[in-house]
Amino acid sequence: MLQTPVRTPISANFAEPPQLTSLHDAISAARRIVRQQVRLILACVLLCVGLGVGYLYITPPLYDGSATLLIDPRRSMIGQQQAANQGGADLAVDTGAVETQIQILKSDNIALTVIRQLNLTHDPDLTASGPIGSLLAKVMSLGGPVVAPSAETFEKSVAQTFGKRLSITRQGISYVINIDFNSRSKEKAAIIANAVAEAYIRDQLDSKFEVTRRAGDWLQVRLAEIRSQTDAAEHAVVEFKQKNDIVDSGGRLINDQQLAEINTELVTAAANTSEAKARLDRIQNVMTQGIPDASVADALKNDVIISIRQKYLDLAQREGIIASKYGHDHLAAIALQKQMEQLRLNITDEMRKIAESYRSDYEIAKTREESLRKSLDSAVSTSQRTNQSQSELHALESRAETYRSIYENFLQRSMEATQQESFPITEARLIGRATPPLSQSSPVPVLVLGGSLFAGLLLGFGLAAMREASDRVFRAGAMVQSALRVQNSVLVPAVTHRELRKLARRSTNLISNSVLDPYAGGGVLSYALDAPLSRFAEAIRMLKVMADLHGIPKSTRVIGVTSTYPTEGKTTIAANIALLIASSGRRVALVDGDLRNPSLSEYFRKTGLPGVVDIVSGEVALRDILAEAENSPFLVLPAGNVKNVAHSNEIIGSDAMAALVAELRATFDYVILDLPPLAPVVDVRVASQLVDGFYYVVEWAKTNSARVERSLASAPEIYDKLVAVVLNKSDLQAVANYEEELPYYDRPYYVNYSSNA
Repeated sequence: MLQTPVRTPISANFAEPPQLTSLHDAISAARRIVRQQVRLILACVLLCVGLGVGYLYITPPLYDGSATLLIDPRRSMIGQQQAANQGGADLAVDTGAVETQIQILKSDNIALTVIRQLNLTHDPDLTASGPIGSLLAKVMSLGGPVVAPSAETFEKSVAQTFGKRLSITRQGISYVINIDFNSRSKEKAAIIANAVAEAYIRDQLDSKFEVTRRAGDWLQVRLAEIRSQTDAAEHAVVEFKQKNDIVDSGGRLINDQQLAEINTELVTAAANTSEAKARLDRIQNVMTQGIPDASVADALKNDVIISIRQKYLDLAQREGIIASKYGHDHLAAIALQKQMEQLRLNITDEMRKIAESYRSDYEIAKTREESLRKSLDSAVSTSQRTNQSQSELHALESRAETYRSIYENFLQRSMEATQQESFPITEARLIGRATPPLSQSSPVPVLVLGGSLFAGLLLGFGLAAMREASDRVFRAGAMVQSALRVQNSVLVPAVTHRELRKLARRSTNLISNSVLDPYAGGGVLSYALDAPLSRFAEAIRMLKVMADLHGIPKSTRVIGVTSTYPTEGKTTIAANIALLIASSGRRVALVDGDLRNPSLSEYFRKTGLPGVVDIVSGEVALRDILAEAENSPFLVLPAGNVKNVAHSNEIIGSDAMAALVAELRATFDYVILDLPPLAPVVDVRVASQLVDGFYYVVEWAKTNSARVERSLASAPEIYDKLVAVVLNKSDLQAVANYEEELPYYDRPYYVNYSSNA
């Protein structure tokens, strides 16, 4: 047998609803909305398409006349030096300039020019206000006489209408501009588009001529002023040079040139002095050594010293040989030593002469350096005295050069202005004249109908999504399982009046008569038994199977049936389950546990008979009631005398009630308790200790889902014992729009199979 699933805590089960976590979930949600609200979406589509068709019917066709204009900036460069320097190279696209020309084309000046040229002031195509405008005019006329506008005001209103019909667009980032005008007449649309282009070209020529003429007049006056200023500035430069004895030499002042030359010579003299001092210091250092070594002798480059040093070395060698053989006191050694001493004196004398020569060179170089320093100081002093004069001279020269540059620039502009005035050129030219169009431009039926269809789909889906978001009821078993976190849910279809009337016509052959005898109930309470091949009966059989597979370890199952509110059909479900089980030969007790509203007792015509209240109070024994139904597998135990019952929950939770259920459990195979609804009273929560499992009945598309969630969340003792949630009074045709997978008893092959059976 299937085991009861282990549920998570009730607070966790009724947490936030699951969120869409992937694109697949979003697509599935969209498909579900479309499937569930297909009628609403189709209604919106039909409405929008109908509006589109009506719009096409009442809207007169308009035609677009299109002319093409080219803004070519190179045309205005003809005859100018800039055009020659560019060599015909392409100019960069100036977006701002092109947009400026577009705004000029849209201006009232162009519109009024075309209106006056073509006499469009009273053209009905531009003055007609349409049905809405006519209606507004009539409404305004109700307040008193309407004052006719002046001619200027009327012309401006026509120009505004003209501007709305005129469309100026640019082709990409090019210089090409499209001029479109829509009208009810094909010919008029082409004529006006061409007239706008020609009016713009004439306006450009007129404006250029006027601007060039004014610029030429101003340039002539300005040239004379700048010429006199240039002559005065150049004359001031010449006078200043003469006054301050300033002479240029190759672009440089004489004082600056002399200062540079003295500075160069001073650098050279300082280097020579340093070199002479170094030679003198070196020779004096060498003189302290006695006999210089080979490197020093070579550095001095003196042949006498080199020769004497060589002789000295030869004698020293010989003296060493003799001293080693005979000793230093030998006469030959002493003679050689005297010769060596004489050579040393000769070297010293020669080096003294060289030192005197070096000292003389040093003194000469030092004297020259000092002389140059004095000359440099004198030149610097002279240069400093002329700095102020040079600064003033530079300012005068800069001013003269500026005036000269301005004069040449103005002279060039004056020549260009004179040339343009005699031969004005506009950048714009008409490259494509408008011709009468072959087809209407608006409204376009395909676009209108396509837009209407799209708008209808969008509106329908939006309304459907809003309706789904605000629809807080259960319409499918999957919705119940997802919202309540339960595994078992059963759709019980609604039994229509037509089906009940059909059943009543064959009431003499009802199976329930034998089961219910002597009560002969019939109707919806026994419909599962009287119509065993119906979808209703199959759903009740599914509930019975779920009870058997629920994993209740007891031999007798006590099952409670409850709901959130009254009138959801819990009593009907309880009666049909009990009758269906009893018809299979099992002993079943159907107990009316709704002591506040004992509808089950009324349906089975047992109102006023002893029942639950009487047994619990001790007035009647259960065995007396069982004796009356000893041979029947089906027992209906009514509520009994409930008139004086004030606290029904105390009766349900009493030990006597527990004893009553235990006695019924010992006698019957199934005990079905028709319990009160959960939301209004607490009786069903008290009865949870008596019950092995619960059927929770929810009315399809009516009971608020949030209220069901809160009720079960507040009663975990019931939630933990749920066998199944019963979605009662379901419209299975509508459920098909909400269920991905329909119950097997609603599939076509079930109907065919049942019919064949």
